[in-house]
Amino acid sequence: MLGGFELTGTDGGSLMLPRKKLRALVALMALAPPDGWPREQLTALLWGGRDEEQARGSLRQGLAELRRILGDAALLTDRETATFDPAAVSADAVEFARLAAAECWEQAAALYRGDLLDGVSLPDAEFADWLLVERTRLRDLAVGVLARLLESQSGSDAIGTAQRLLQLDPAREETHRVLIRLYAAKGDRARALRQYQLCRDSLRRDLGIRPEPETERLSKEIQVSAMRPAPLLPPQNGQTGPDRAWSCPH
Repeated sequence: MLGGFELTGTDGGSLMLPRKKLRALVALMALAPPDGWPREQLTALLWGGRDEEQARGSLRQGLAELRRILGDAALLTDRETATFDPAAVSADAVEFARLAAAECWEQAAALYRGDLLDGVSLPDAEFADWLLVERTRLRDLAVGVLARLLESQSGSDAIGTAQRLLQLDPAREETHRVLIRLYAAKGDRARALRQYQLCRDSLRRDLGIRPEPETERLSKEIQVSAMRPAPLLPPQNGQTGPDRAWSCPH
């Protein structure tokens, strides 16, 4: 669900869902609260414009279609709630959040391929509100994951991660500075100065502010002389690089 929507079976083949609303129901079920969705909430999110009996009937029909496509074991339902069995259905958005909580920055970053349900929309206002909240939550989490991953990288890996980070948060000034330092350390002063210009333009456009003095000083140093190779980031909390051993669950 990160970067679009795709449903696959255990054999890796695509499972087709005929309607947008059915895809939205799958997304909601995959991201259900720990105790499952109360049926009233699902009907309000997806069929809020219908009367109660019609909405409940639409939900029953949707759940029946999912049982036919996914199998009975995939769904856990009763008269009050509905959710997926986590042992039968996995979702990249859920796994991404789990890896981030476990501080497995590299694995989590690899899973985040774009906004939640990118390209998926429904006219229902309640669903649109839920989707905006979830997209924002996961995007903010991705920014944090990439920022932590960047702290342990150097060279081309760091450049790639910093560029991804700026795609999510173009006005993140400290990331612009990282890229400026990286380009300058490679001897590419022209690209470093272009990055400063991108930083200045993004801050003015998005926040209406000027770069911080540290960024201005960095730009001036590059303009007046060839910059000596510099560390990617200043040491933080006594850490100097990627020496810490991580144990990430699979």
